[in-house]
Amino acid sequence: MEWEKLKVMTFNMHHGGGLDGKVDINRIADVIGESGAQVVALQEVDRYNVRSQFVDQVRKLGKKLRMHWCFATSLRLGIGRYGNATLSVWPLRKRKVYVFPGLSENRTALHAQIVCRGRNIHIFNTHLSVSDDERRGQFRRLCKALRTAGDDPAILLGDFNMEFDHPLFRRLDSHWQRIAPKRKTATLANGKEIDHIFVNRPAWGYKAVVIKTEASDHHAVVADIPLDVLQ
Repeated sequence: MEWEKLKVMTFNMHHGGGLDGKVDINRIADVIGESGAQVVALQEVDRYNVRSQFVDQVRKLGKKLRMHWCFATSLRLGIGRYGNATLSVWPLRKRKVYVFPGLSENRTALHAQIVCRGRNIHIFNTHLSVSDDERRGQFRRLCKALRTAGDDPAILLGDFNMEFDHPLFRRLDSHWQRIAPKRKTATLANGKEIDHIFVNRPAWGYKAVVIKTEASDHHAVVADIPLDVLQ
């Protein structure tokens, strides 16, 4: 039954900048709302930046979608902020930000917890560098952060800037399983599949799809996770 599943999304929203060059946060809200996702990991989110008309994007999305939210600053631009945001229909508890240094810009992982039907579930949201050299160190720090979930159920979502056959993914602990669409599907406008969802439980009963959109230069990835496995 549908209510027995947790629906999650990862979406690099490109500060609301669409393929048509227009910045429209309402289109991002529409993609999320129409998906029915209950937990959403967003990357490239602006707060008070000139290119996005000084809108506090995560606050506006939270209000419009009636979802709880938290934010991790990866880059400060004067009064503006840029980073990752997590939205949830459940309160986001015990929030923690892990900073991953980079030469061009820092990256982050945003860690929060939800309680869903009595289950404590860890949510990790990250966006790694486009540079292989920088990403190597960032991925090592990410793996260390993931271990803080212990034996609790956890979900890892994000823009990893690498496809799943990249050797770095072999460094994930063996219990982390990727939830992937049945067929390889591009998640970036250039044809690459670099946005992924993982769960630290056996990969059975899952369903994942890519939602194509022109609201960003990325497409959204949505997965249904049976609550029975999140024990």
